Amino acid sequence: MSSQRQRIAILPGKDGGSGNRTSSAGAATYKESCDLIDLSSYKEIRMSDNEDVVNSSLVICQAKVTMEELVRYTMRSKNMIPKVVAEFRNITVGGAISGAALESTSHKYGQFMDTVAWIKVLTGSGEIVTTNKGDSLWCSLSGTYGSIGIVLEAALECVPATPYVQVSYYAFDSVEHGVKALLNVVSEKRHVFLDGLTFPPQQVPLQAVEDQNPANRRGTVVMQGEMTGSFEDPPRVQGWKCKLHGGSFYYEHVRDLLNEHLRKARKRNNVRSDRTTVEAFFQEVIYMEDYLFRYDYGAFWMARPMAFEPNKLLSYFPFIIGLFVASYRWVRIVTGSMFTTKTLFKILKQTPESVVAKRMVVQDCYIPPETVNGFLSWVYRSIPISTPIWLCPVLFNDNQLFTPSYKKQNQSKPTVSAPVMINCGIYGRVSDGRGAYYTQQLEAMCEQVGGRKMLYAQNHYTESAFWRIFDKKIYDLLRESHHATEAFPSLYEKTCGVAEWKNTWVEAIMSLFL
Repeated sequence: MSSQRQRIAILPGKDGGSGNRTSSAGAATYKESCDLIDLSSYKEIRMSDNEDVVNSSLVICQAKVTMEELVRYTMRSKNMIPKVVAEFRNITVGGAISGAALESTSHKYGQFMDTVAWIKVLTGSGEIVTTNKGDSLWCSLSGTYGSIGIVLEAALECVPATPYVQVSYYAFDSVEHGVKALLNVVSEKRHVFLDGLTFPPQQVPLQAVEDQNPANRRGTVVMQGEMTGSFEDPPRVQGWKCKLHGGSFYYEHVRDLLNEHLRKARKRNNVRSDRTTVEAFFQEVIYMEDYLFRYDYGAFWMARPMAFEPNKLLSYFPFIIGLFVASYRWVRIVTGSMFTTKTLFKILKQTPESVVAKRMVVQDCYIPPETVNGFLSWVYRSIPISTPIWLCPVLFNDNQLFTPSYKKQNQSKPTVSAPVMINCGIYGRVSDGRGAYYTQQLEAMCEQVGGRKMLYAQNHYTESAFWRIFDKKIYDLLRESHHATEAFPSLYEKTCGVAEWKNTWVEAIMSLFL
């Protein structure tokens, strides 16, 4: 067997996932040249049996435990949840570590990796080692996608939980005001859950205002969440629920709340009603599990990856007779089970990568707060998507060199007080077939404003551009010291390179319905 065939990668899961991260939107063609190891049995989960107060809040789980299994176990065992729970039910623990997962508690606790006390790792030599928080190997695992070592088991920090989350919604008339509010909340250090959505005018139309640039005028909602209730209380949920058949996607729920708020305010002749709201315009109570996985149903908004505009009806055909109709809210009474993230990513994995690159822009960009407004203004002008953008503040770190939240210690101090990056989730379909071009432009702009993007999706970097962002000298030293150089494909090989359009009949047909 050649040395190329002796390299190791993780066998894709039966659920259509690629390696550890079942929600990966990128291809895994590198696995064709690797020997695959099967981690499907690595599903054990248990609370720490150490009676020490600090360690008693640890949950120990193997790499293939999903977020859904993790949350249900910790809630049932000790009325706890992990400090950070990745947004999709079927993201695995190993994938969340390797892929640098985040969510609405990340402004408080950092990325998923920042809540990991220790990890058991399979190194390139075949040895299983335990690495503790702050160790060289621990610091190199997040964001390197199994190219330095393969996660087998981890201990995660948990916090006491309640059965419900009370969510408060605040409305803003621009992303600039929304980001300012996010940063203010981060500085207060009081709230548990925090994220935001900014909507395009196709979904939330706003009145023109003379002193604002129309390109920056976007209906924006900041959502603050607090734990509430007790397990002895009777059910008290009044708000959004995840109902697969006929229910709304969470982003639709937020959009409809905002539009109704604006409609009522305009009816009162409040001309500047869509400016910043000091008080929440709406509050509701949501089941904890529904809240944690609120974006799973519909995969954020990728079940409807563009806004429906009647004046563009012909440009949607025949796309409209497929996904638009199937994902219409009332049709979901029948088709709803199609739109879990697990099912949607199964479909995505069956779609030629070239088609996805042509039709879709799916990227998470971590941007410094001081440049996020300019970055998003450029996105609005340059990328023709008609979907929301997710805004999620994440504590930056100075020791995990390959994560998107990494910030050098000697880097200039930010002009804002909050020690966070703003993750901008940009997910949508483009009608002109230039998705790959827009993604390349997005990569360049992200780097230009001092940001980094997650590598789970399509990446078009040249090798020189890629290693301009990540320190190749240190990466190679880490690979060598942990015997990974010959054992695992490199980070660039794992994450970069997109298949070219070949004009096959499969591509032609799939491009009509994506």
